Amino acid sequence: MASTLRAARAGLSRRRQLRAFSAVEQRPELPYCSSSDEHPHGTYPHLFAPLTLPCGLTLRNRTLMGSMHTGLEEHHDADGGLGRMAAFYGERAAGGAGIIVTGGVAPNREGWVLPMAGKMSTAKEAAQHACVTEAVHDAGGLIAMQILHAGRYAYHPMAVAPSKKKAPINVITPRALSDKDIRRTIDDFARCAELAKSCGYDGVEIMGSEGYFINEFLAPRTNVRDDDWGGSFENRSRLALEIMKAVRAAVGVEDFAVIFRVSMLELVENGLSFDESVELSAALHAAGVDIINTGIGWHEARVPTIATCVPRGAFAFATRNVKDALDAKAAHPLLCATNRINDAATAERILARGDADLVSLARPFLADENIVRKAWEGAEAETNTCIGCNQACLDHTFKLVPVSCLVNPRAGHETLLNLEQAPAPQRVAVVGAGPAGPVAGAWPALAAGHAVTLFEASDRRKKSALGAGLGKTTGWIHRAALRQRGVEFVRGCEYVSVEDDGFHAKVDGRARARRPPRTPPSRGQVSVNDLYDETDVDAFLIGGAQKAGELDAKRAIDQGYRLAGAIETAEPGAVLEMPVGWRASALKMRRDAMGRNSA
Repeated sequence: MASTLRAARAGLSRRRQLRAFSAVEQRPELPYCSSSDEHPHGTYPHLFAPLTLPCGLTLRNRTLMGSMHTGLEEHHDADGGLGRMAAFYGERAAGGAGIIVTGGVAPNREGWVLPMAGKMSTAKEAAQHACVTEAVHDAGGLIAMQILHAGRYAYHPMAVAPSKKKAPINVITPRALSDKDIRRTIDDFARCAELAKSCGYDGVEIMGSEGYFINEFLAPRTNVRDDDWGGSFENRSRLALEIMKAVRAAVGVEDFAVIFRVSMLELVENGLSFDESVELSAALHAAGVDIINTGIGWHEARVPTIATCVPRGAFAFATRNVKDALDAKAAHPLLCATNRINDAATAERILARGDADLVSLARPFLADENIVRKAWEGAEAETNTCIGCNQACLDHTFKLVPVSCLVNPRAGHETLLNLEQAPAPQRVAVVGAGPAGPVAGAWPALAAGHAVTLFEASDRRKKSALGAGLGKTTGWIHRAALRQRGVEFVRGCEYVSVEDDGFHAKVDGRARARRPPRTPPSRGQVSVNDLYDETDVDAFLIGGAQKAGELDAKRAIDQGYRLAGAIETAEPGAVLEMPVGWRASALKMRRDAMGRNSA
């Protein structure tokens, strides 16, 4: 019933309402976004099949929201809480994620990615996360906290590693741990997991791939020790297995999931071999792991793994290879495939082929918090799809500014950016139908309830229908959606002037006047702002019209989104942009002090 009511409130078509009704009403005891063998989902039977883990927890479907560095784990509210993090994950639980894995939280200060990064080693720190787990549970979801020790990727002077070998992507040379240090660190992992359980997390993910601390012990590339923790694979894998055993002992074997991220394709020289990945996975299974999540490549690898150029689901073969090898050993841990799985159809194919038991989607949940729900309700065409650009997620992470999404500026800012319906809708003219116009100017204004007209000059665009050159598989969707929202398309338009009685133009040579009270121009590579300079109406510059030094869709879309939420009260001419995070400022100060240029 809940799904049917959601569909009705969203104004969905009768067909979509019936599809949602069919999936849930016949089995009202099933959780939202979940089906069964007897009543499978009509389009994605494997994706929406529930999965019971060895610990006894049941995931409502086969999706795992993968861990991402968002910066929210250390962004505390004025009261010391993690309200922004709670809102971020709460919305994605409501959007149908089977289980969520948070961004990395360090088990001790040495494991920090950056100074003052997220850490859980005290009861006080654990208590701050209670609002996060509560928000997810209130939305019907499950959430695991990732325990991440950065190892030699740590960007602070306390960095440690198995050996004193600096990463090529870091300026810090780590200190090699002693035997005593290693055993203390194992205890810290166990303590961290125990604290995570105490504040309501449903599990933890131990980060053992991508070139971080545990992976560094596993790989000869970074482990040149000659004691019990280095040399043979048995010794190199000792840390990973001891951490797994200690964590399982600390949290028990029931109703608490332990996920372990294993590197299945290193993409660097002298890394963990395939056979060693298989042996490690089998040993982790014997030690009580619930899910083995796939890790692809090290951060220092020079092979693209998540960029746009990587085909969808391209690395599922790595998980399948490990799965087949484990089956031959009669070991059957639950495996999760990952990387560039950004739509339900790709996820379903991977699961249907038997490549994995679950699929991990990380950035797709940045682009659209409701990606799973929309697939469940048959609304895939409405999904805001991750394009793999990395501009507002990973690029922001490395610049230490707040993480968001190029196609969804609200991601990571759920408590700050909300396009509520305007009490007094206005007429808004978006002048300039380049990349920034329809997406940055028109869509946010429409979402806020304003009436939008989109203008473009004939000498800058062809006279054919606006959007005619968009991709065959999605262009029709965007054009239809704009029409459904009441956007008026004006093509073959020539700007004339802005007078007291309104905005004057010629359309196919005939004079036309329109008086929108607020006009956000958004055009081109070269700022042509004579219209803005002449106007006496409330106008704003966004995108290339505000700064044409580069084609920056991320900035244009973010500006348009922020303006749409404040257009009724914003000072004309104001430029609303994402604030720079405190971490970026701190890093610049530290680099300046070290005599290095800021990146």
